[in-house]
Amino acid sequence: MSGNPDLSRRQLFFTAAALVGGVGLAACQGVGPVAKPQGILQPGATTTVEGLLSRTPFYVAHRGSGDNWTEHSMESYAESVRLGVGALEVSVHATSDGVLVCHHDSTLKRLTGDPRKISQLTHADLAGLSLDARLWLGPASKPQTIPDLKDVLDRFAGTQVIFIEDKQGTNTEALLDLMEGYPNSTEHFIWKQSFRGAHTTTVQSRGYKVWGYFDADQAAQFAAIVPTLDLVGLPVDADDDLFRRLVGYGKPVMAWEVHTRSQRDRLSELGVRGMMCSNIPYVCRDKALHSADTFASGLRAAGDLPSDLEKGWGVQPIIDATAGSVTIKTPETSGYLLGSLCPIAETNYSLTVDLRWPVWLPKPQQYAAIAFGQLTDQSDAAATGYYLALQPDGQLGLFSGGPGMQGGTLLGSMQTENLQEQGWVSLTIFVNPEEIRIVRDSNPEWMLQIKNAADRGGYISLHKGYPEALPVQFRGITVAKVDGAA
Repeated sequence: MSGNPDLSRRQLFFTAAALVGGVGLAACQGVGPVAKPQGILQPGATTTVEGLLSRTPFYVAHRGSGDNWTEHSMESYAESVRLGVGALEVSVHATSDGVLVCHHDSTLKRLTGDPRKISQLTHADLAGLSLDARLWLGPASKPQTIPDLKDVLDRFAGTQVIFIEDKQGTNTEALLDLMEGYPNSTEHFIWKQSFRGAHTTTVQSRGYKVWGYFDADQAAQFAAIVPTLDLVGLPVDADDDLFRRLVGYGKPVMAWEVHTRSQRDRLSELGVRGMMCSNIPYVCRDKALHSADTFASGLRAAGDLPSDLEKGWGVQPIIDATAGSVTIKTPETSGYLLGSLCPIAETNYSLTVDLRWPVWLPKPQQYAAIAFGQLTDQSDAAATGYYLALQPDGQLGLFSGGPGMQGGTLLGSMQTENLQEQGWVSLTIFVNPEEIRIVRDSNPEWMLQIKNAADRGGYISLHKGYPEALPVQFRGITVAKVDGAA
């Protein structure tokens, strides 16, 4: 069977490569073996600063693990602790009448729609507002209240480590006084601040450790500032050499925001010890959480993530609980990692995906794709996987990639029936160690069988392969063990 000349192999390769952000492991020169996360989550355990820093790696729930629950809400903190995370990151602002509350942004616009600053509002004003993360987490995510810092500390300061940051920079004394009201407070608080923070000496004089974080363009400040800090940090997207330089100072290095397992593994290989993690249920485990999609819940499952995370909440595909589906409709080519189903551990398995274009069919050269067999959940894992692309004329093509290649290699294709507007198509992929078999709509006449054993990674993703906002919808995604040969 021959390939379709309308489907650019290079285009397909780079579309699949748009999977969730990360940096290639091939470029890493590790300082030691990657520490896997078994035993990291310890439900019910009390964690101290000393105990936390004795772990490699150690995990902190960034904003309470904002990929999974509404950030900086009591729910996010409580759910992270319920899972067994040892440390929480808490950002703090003061209202106009001096009440300390938990929130990251200086304004309330992103999470409540109110554009005013917290510093302009009274505590009573905040009581009428709700945190709404449905755009990011899914339509079933429930609105949350903005918690008072004291309520959060009353609940967690005795059992967890709290990384606490004064986002306004004007509440140092009030925060330190509040912290000291808790038993053994220096065992449960770490002060978080930008490396420019002016309070290092004051905080350390009262017995607390200070974590100072740098941006990727601030390496010139390392020599002067790092010796004054107890822990140091960089953003995840800082390059490998920058992390190595910071690790070389001998202080515990932390990175933020860690969303994926491949980010965790890359950072561990570079000597980073602390993971400021937004995706605790997924990153802290190495097993699949589900065997079928959970779109009908109306919530994004832990591990499912859009490509181009740096573009913010607007790139999250639309979850429809009634239809039990997810729809990708960003104006760029984009992908959606199904990390909740990964890694697929079975040697012989089937992967079933239903898809359709719910408005109208795309142009003949355009397509949707299912990527599978990827070694990791990082973006350039596309070079190690397979991509099953479907065009509106019914053409199916299976492509593979390879490290360093400039495009995918067509392994085989077949012509099936033209797609119908708004009509669903079911694709089932059977994988065993020697071959891959693809069937459309359970029709044995539409079967593509290919002998290929090159890539058997455990990660899968969905893709929209064209730079237009025409939506493509997916549902019914299941992974099942198959006995014997596929």
